[in-house]
Amino acid sequence: MKIAILTLPLHSNIGGILQLWALQQTLRALGHEPIALRMRFQRLPWILWPLAFGRRLWLRCAARLRGRREAIPLLPGLSEALAERRIRPWIRAHLARTAPVASERDLQRWIRQHPVDAVIFGSDQIWNPAWTRPLYFGSFLNGTPVCRIAVAASFGNSDPDFGSRLSRYRSWLEAFDAVSVRESEGVAICERLFGRRPSLCPDPTLFLPPETWERLLPASDARPRTPGVLRLTHCFLSARTDNTPALRTCLDGLRAAGLTLQSTTLHTPNNPAPGLFPALPSVEAWLCAIRDADAIVTDSFHAVVFSLLFGRPFLAFAKPEEDSAGRLTTLLDRFGLSVRLIRPGETPDFRLLLEPLPASRTEILQTLYAEGHAFLSQALVKPEKPISQSADPGDDSSPT
Repeated sequence: MKIAILTLPLHSNIGGILQLWALQQTLRALGHEPIALRMRFQRLPWILWPLAFGRRLWLRCAARLRGRREAIPLLPGLSEALAERRIRPWIRAHLARTAPVASERDLQRWIRQHPVDAVIFGSDQIWNPAWTRPLYFGSFLNGTPVCRIAVAASFGNSDPDFGSRLSRYRSWLEAFDAVSVRESEGVAICERLFGRRPSLCPDPTLFLPPETWERLLPASDARPRTPGVLRLTHCFLSARTDNTPALRTCLDGLRAAGLTLQSTTLHTPNNPAPGLFPALPSVEAWLCAIRDADAIVTDSFHAVVFSLLFGRPFLAFAKPEEDSAGRLTTLLDRFGLSVRLIRPGETPDFRLLLEPLPASRTEILQTLYAEGHAFLSQALVKPEKPISQSADPGDDSSPT
C-alpha cells in the first residue's frame, strides 16, 4: 500500500523525528511505501513582520528583567534554521517526505495528484488541543475513500477541551478505520469525547528493536569505565526542570556517595547552549549521549524510551507545567518502573541511577514491538469504502 503519514512538524523535536523514522521503517518492513506529509504552516504576512519583531523584542526584554532566560527568538525562521543546522541534514537523508504543504487545500491537491491507499495520523501529541488542527482528524480527506488510521495519538493532558470544534472532530473520527492512543488515560478520553474505543499502542520508537537503533550510530567508545566516575546525561525540555531542588538533591546525593559526575547536557530550545547562535545536538549525538551514558536524568518521554532501549538507568522528572504525566506513567507501568518517575515536590532516590534496569526489560520490549506490528498489520487491511460526502470540510485557521 502507498501510505501518507501526517504528524507534527518536525523542527527541533528529535523524539518526533525518530518516531517518524521508526514508523516508516516498520511500514517498509511490512511491505508498504510510506511518505511523510511535510507540513509547513503559513506564517504571518511580511507586512506584519515589524510588529511581530517588536512584540518578541518586548517579551524577550521583559523575561530578562524578571531574571528568566526564555527561548523567545527575534527572527523565528532564521533562529530555527541556525539552531537546527545539525538536525536538518539527518531529516533530509533519512526521511521520505513530500514537498512542503502549507494548508488543507495543499493537502487535498497533493492527495489528488498522488493517490494513496491509506493515511496514518500520528504519533506524538497530534490531538493536543493547544495546537491541533482539523487536518489531524482527517478533515482534508472529505469524500476520499482511503484507509484512515490513528497510530499512538496523544492528547497531551488529562482533560482536553476542544470547545466548539468537538462535534466536528467527532464526526471526522467516525470515518477512521482504526484508532489507537499512546497513553492509558487516552483510552477513556477518546471514549468520552469521541465515542470510540481505541487500542492502546506503543510509541513507534518501540516498534524497532535496540539493535536497529544501534545500527544508526557509530561504534560505542570501548574505553573501560573509570572507577568512581558516573557519566550522567541531562536532557530537559522544560526550562523549569533542570534546576529544581529535586534534581539538585539527586546530584548532591551522588557526590556524597563518592562519585565524580561527568555530565553531558543535551541542549533543547528551552535550555539552549551558551553563545550567540547556539546549535541543538544532532540526532546521532542525541542518541549516542543516551547510549554511552552510565545514567540519565530527564523530563523527555523519548529520552526515557531510549534509556529503556539501550538499557541505561534513569530518573524521569514530570514537567511542572503539565497537569499530566500520562505518557511517562503508561510507559513506566509496563516495565514496572514507576518508582523512577519523580513528580513535582517529590524527593528522588539517587541510588536508582546506580541500579541496572531489570532483566525483564528485554522481554517487555519484545512484547511492545509485537503489539505495534500487530496493530499496523491489522489496521492496514483496506476495507471497501464508499465515497462519503461531508457537509463541512473543516478549516485551517486554528493556531498551532
